[in-house]
Amino acid sequence: MKTTKKLLLSLSLLGTILVFSTSATAACKVHLGDFDWD
Repeated sequence: MKTTKKLLLSLSLLGTILVFSTSATAACKVHLGDFDWD
């Protein structure tokens, strides 16, 4: 039971990090897209 709980916690943490990094990257791309560098 303890191992399952630990695994679940690790998975949820990993998922959260993945979602945050993905949205951060998307936000960065959108932010960069706002400027016309050329």
